[in-house]
Amino acid sequence: MKKQFVILSTAVIAITILLVTCQKDEILSADDAKVEIRASSQKIMTDMENLMDEPAAASLNYLSSLMDIDKGLKRSLKMVLKFGESHRYLKAKSLIKEGVHLKGSSKYELTDKGIYQFNFSTNEFDLIDQNVNFLRFIYPENEAAYNAQQLNATIKISNVEYVEITFTDENGTYTEKFPTKANVEHKINSAIKLTASFEASYSEKGMPTSITLNIVMLPYNMTLSFSGSGVNFSTSLLIKKESNVLISSDLNITYTSDKATAENISGHFQVTPLRIEGSAKPFAMDNCGETDISCLNKNTDIKVKQSELKKTIGHIEFKMVYDPDLGEEVLQPVLVYEDGSWELVEDIMGSL
Repeated sequence: MKKQFVILSTAVIAITILLVTCQKDEILSADDAKVEIRASSQKIMTDMENLMDEPAAASLNYLSSLMDIDKGLKRSLKMVLKFGESHRYLKAKSLIKEGVHLKGSSKYELTDKGIYQFNFSTNEFDLIDQNVNFLRFIYPENEAAYNAQQLNATIKISNVEYVEITFTDENGTYTEKFPTKANVEHKINSAIKLTASFEASYSEKGMPTSITLNIVMLPYNMTLSFSGSGVNFSTSLLIKKESNVLISSDLNITYTSDKATAENISGHFQVTPLRIEGSAKPFAMDNCGETDISCLNKNTDIKVKQSELKKTIGHIEFKMVYDPDLGEEVLQPVLVYEDGSWELVEDIMGSL
């Protein structure tokens, strides 16, 4: 009797799983999908603005303006997102190099040591102590602190380790420093507002083989990882506000033998509540004719979903679209709705 019960229970579970997995995605009507895509876009903008308005984020963004670093923290966040979704393996090295050299400012590198304090008279950072084994900047938290000439914020970069790799490329033979480890601590009025840790490893040619980045800026947490070997790699990104997912990505990437581009990408990229999932074959797409829509669409299978509703908004495909500025048709990715109507992806996402 017990055996029969186990068999029956197993059969019920198997049938339930089969029914669930065989269910088709529920697709929103075109009218509902268009409402959701705009509501979702507005929510994304609000969520990102709230993140950037956090004291630590606003303070670091202000620091970047004092240091003349290109476009501040927003640019740094875009770099993280770009790395998280990029299928260009070779691009990863240049993104890391930009971070090491604090791109936009030739004065400082993450591998430097010393305590620098902002000088209100010269609007420059003065080296006040070079006998330390870390890099620290002391500065006004924001414009109000600047006007009051208050040095109430600090950022400390410590435990920095790196490897020097000599390699040859189109620019010749030279040696570059690549960080393998670093810790960051940011304070405002002596209270810790942000901590971060970074670890990485590289091939003999300076290409990353693994990366782990963790950032805590309560109530936000962010984790970025990248790993693999040969031509098979995976990358993941997760940004949460408390228990709520703001951004997530989980991609499996197979590169061509020269790693110049990806042969196949599968997985998802989500900026809640919009979720893009499916697969694409960039190498095959690169070899399609400029106007070969059939070839491009054959090598893409990408859906756009509303993650909170767990419903499909539409799918991505390529079309030749008339551009009034150019006076001719150009190739564009479009979001196709349930009834066949469509909108340009750049028109939907352009404001994000």
